[in-house]
Amino acid sequence: MKLLMQNGLSIFGAGLFLICMGMMLTRPSNFASYVPEIAVELEARVEDPTVRIVLDAGHGGHDGGSSYVALREKDLALKVVKLVRGRLEAARLENVEVVLTREDDRYLTLHQRVAVANRYPKAFFVSVHFNASKHRSASGTETYHANPKPNIIENQLRRQLQLDPDVPILDTRGERFARSVQDVLVRRLGTRDRGVRNNRKFVLPREVIGPSILVECVFLSNQSEGLKLHSARYIEDIASSLSEGILNYVKESGNDPYDGITPLSGGDELLPAG
Repeated sequence: MKLLMQNGLSIFGAGLFLICMGMMLTRPSNFASYVPEIAVELEARVEDPTVRIVLDAGHGGHDGGSSYVALREKDLALKVVKLVRGRLEAARLENVEVVLTREDDRYLTLHQRVAVANRYPKAFFVSVHFNASKHRSASGTETYHANPKPNIIENQLRRQLQLDPDVPILDTRGERFARSVQDVLVRRLGTRDRGVRNNRKFVLPREVIGPSILVECVFLSNQSEGLKLHSARYIEDIASSLSEGILNYVKESGNDPYDGITPLSGGDELLPAG
């Protein structure tokens, strides 16, 4: 009887775990439904000194992203992030580890990608994409961040920083990270500067707890930029520029993903999200 109960509880526990995991990975857009589980894991690993740079190759699997004249966004993004990983690892930063959300041509939901980054208490997140437009003249580079973060993430940040739960915070990390990467890409690739943009509609920069950005490197639909994307040298140049921009920001922040979060006193005012 005792053995049957133990086995029954084990089966029940395993089933409950699988159900919870399924909900966490497939639930559409209700971020609040799965953040608490991730937050618990974060708190358990807060003593981990390792900083992760999480590289996300956009799209994958049945989601090819944009495509134009034999160019597929999902393939370009994966090629670039693998090159970036190699360059970041070659930099041999102390206590820094590089993580990829996908290593091959597989489909991941946006929330699965978020979950990879949010496993780690100290992570910088970069999602790599290539732009496209029905207007073939559209060209250039743009980088997105999302500010402010949702309340549930700001609450997690307050816990991590041991702040009073009612203290308002100003978070400039995403904008600074985006500017660091954007500036290097534009300068080194010679592309049109389409700017650093704040867009809270983008799930990835919005829902990742650490400093997080989404980069649209160039337009594969543009004749000039698309032609260059057939060149291995140009792909290397994009990866090199991304690596430099990422390293610049990581070093500027002192390898601290929380650098740029400022608690505000009663007399301070939150700056409007630009």
